[in-house]
Amino acid sequence: MRIVITTEQTVGGELHHIEVMDGKKIVHVQVAKSVKQRDDIVWKLADLYHVVDIDLKQQKGKIKEKEDFKYSSIPSIPVIDQEDATEWFDSEGDVVFTRIVEAIREGVTMTLDSIRLFELNGTGAYLTAERPHWKEGLTRALKYFIHIEEYGKCAEIRDLIKKL
Repeated sequence: MRIVITTEQTVGGELHHIEVMDGKKIVHVQVAKSVKQRDDIVWKLADLYHVVDIDLKQQKGKIKEKEDFKYSSIPSIPVIDQEDATEWFDSEGDVVFTRIVEAIREGVTMTLDSIRLFELNGTGAYLTAERPHWKEGLTRALKYFIHIEEYGKCAEIRDLIKKL
């Protein structure tokens, strides 16, 4: 067993991809956003898996995808209070679920903990979703797109759920 740490330079700073390997098989994967977080994770994994062999690598050339990444614009919805929001969401399923999938895809790509889904009527206030709730949003979107027979979107959602 060994731990392989690959450090990648991104626009937002360094990302540390930590993999526990058993031969060529990956047993555990985690990502850290700081050196301290990386070190804490590595020591816990080394203790858990009884690993003494730790490889540290710098990754080059794979940065392009994140450098070229552009966030989508956050749509403003014509509601401010809960009653109007419920009515609007019920009537605009395609817009709502398409945006949920788009925002979660961006969150997964950029390894975010929280995403902004909608702005409330141009007020600068946003509806957001924390990472632990993304799977629930994707599951609801999947049911919606199955119902309207948009199977291409269903495949995209399935792949996103696997990445969570």
